[in-house]
Amino acid sequence: MLMSVSHPGGCAPPWECPDVGEGAGVVEAKQVMHFRNYEITPDPAAPSYGATCVSGGLRGCGADSGDMRRSEEVGRWIAQHVFDTGHERFQRRAYDFITAELGHWV
Repeated sequence: MLMSVSHPGGCAPPWECPDVGEGAGVVEAKQVMHFRNYEITPDPAAPSYGATCVSGGLRGCGADSGDMRRSEEVGRWIAQHVFDTGHERFQRRAYDFITAELGHWV
């Protein structure tokens, strides 16, 4: 990181002073950063899956499967919705849960 400092002659910025060479008045400052490890662990809570129908014009159908525990259940919901409506475009989603624990400082 570079930080500008005023020249003793009162010029600001210092490189605009006629008697000062290029780079004069600039000092280098060091920045110290500390990092910490995190332990990411899958949460035993079951993942969730779902789908939303986005077929049917500008606004989309909007039918939603809700959250389900298995992706196969979402597949069956999609198949039934296609059969019932003829819609063919869906947004599918999957969620899982994790825990993040603070670890040691690096």
